[in-house]
Amino acid sequence: MDDVKKLHIGDIIDTLRDHPFVTVPEDMAVAEVAEIVRKQPDVRSIFVTDKNGGLKGALSLGKLIRTITASRAGRDFSTRRLIRCLACSSARDIMTPNLITASLNDPADQVVDRMLEGNIKEIPIVDDNGRIIRNAGLLDLWSRL
Repeated sequence: MDDVKKLHIGDIIDTLRDHPFVTVPEDMAVAEVAEIVRKQPDVRSIFVTDKNGGLKGALSLGKLIRTITASRAGRDFSTRRLIRCLACSSARDIMTPNLITASLNDPADQVVDRMLEGNIKEIPIVDDNGRIIRNAGLLDLWSRL
């Protein structure tokens, strides 16, 4: 088995389906993020980037919706929840940092293992500068192994 060459993400990236995603700058207002997502209903992944396009985090559609709903709901939400959501003005405020990512040099089987362990269905593949090259799905990767 030691003679078998490990399949790396870079070896198969061109065969992977690119799951639709949007990138938004970390300082973009939450309302603007919502408008971008509203115009692209097929998008499931929202990635937050720095000024150089490097990946900083991700937004779930659910968290985006809850934040906007809370800011509009007024007294219908608990005070603690409302204050927390009203303080969220930018994508940076509601993103999840420290994402599980893959690079072109990562062995594909290890990426699949990370996805399974992290219970994620899609993974951003990033270049050496942390910019997203592709958003790959677990089933696509799994089928290549």
